[in-house]
Amino acid sequence: MNDHARILPSRRIALLVDGENLAAGAAEEILEKSCEFGAPDIRRVYGKLDELKARGWETAHGFRLMAASNFKNSADLLLSVEAMELALDHKVDAMVIAASDHDYSHVALKLRERGFPVYGLIEARRACPELRAVYAEVRDIAAPALVPLATPARALAEPAVKKAKLLPDEPQDSTILRLIEQNAEPDGSVALNILGKKLLDAGVRSSAFGASTWSAHFRRHPDLYRLVGECHEMRVFTASVTA
Repeated sequence: MNDHARILPSRRIALLVDGENLAAGAAEEILEKSCEFGAPDIRRVYGKLDELKARGWETAHGFRLMAASNFKNSADLLLSVEAMELALDHKVDAMVIAASDHDYSHVALKLRERGFPVYGLIEARRACPELRAVYAEVRDIAAPALVPLATPARALAEPAVKKAKLLPDEPQDSTILRLIEQNAEPDGSVALNILGKKLLDAGVRSSAFGASTWSAHFRRHPDLYRLVGECHEMRVFTASVTA
C-alpha cells in the first residue's frame, strides 16, 4: 500500500471506470485496489448501455452507470469531461481511472499538471511503461473475459478454479488462521490491510489460492472466514467468531 493511503485513509476519491473495455468480473478487484488511494465515495462506470449490460455492469453493486450516447468514443469523452468537472470543482481530493488503454492519457496528464493526483488501474497485460508514466501511481488488475448479459457480475468476480476445497489444516490456510489469531483485536478481528501485510511478510499470496485479492479468497470460504466493513474499514474474523 502506498504512503498516501496509509497517511490519508479517508481521502475522498472518485473512481471512474471504462466499462466498455473492462468486464464487471473485475469490479471487486477494482474497488479494493482503489481503496489504496482513499475512500471511493464516487464510483461511476461509463459506456453505451448495451455494452455495459453485456459486460455485467448492470448488476455490479455499488457502481453508478453513466450511459453514453451511441456516437463513436462517446464514453471516453463523457468520462474525461466528468473527470475534469470533479477535479476543478474540488468535489474530490484525487481520482482513480480504471481502463485498459491510452484514451485517458490527456486528461490524466492535464490534471496532474494542475497538481491534482490521478492514479491508474490497468489491465496487467497492457501495463506498458508508457501507460504507467501517465499516472501518479498504477495498480495492475486482472482481465476477466467478457460475460453474457444474463450472467450476474458477482458470480464472475473470480475465475473458476478446479481445486480441492481448502481445509483449515492445509499449510497456507493454517498460516492465515494463525496470523488472524496472533493479530486479532479484542473482538477477534484483524484489519484486512494489516493481515495482508503480515501474509506478504510470510510469503503467502492470494494468487496461490486462485484469487486476485484476499477479500475474494475469504468470501469464497465462509466456512473459514467472515468479512465485515468496506475498503479501509474491512476487517476479517475467523468463522468460529460469532457476530
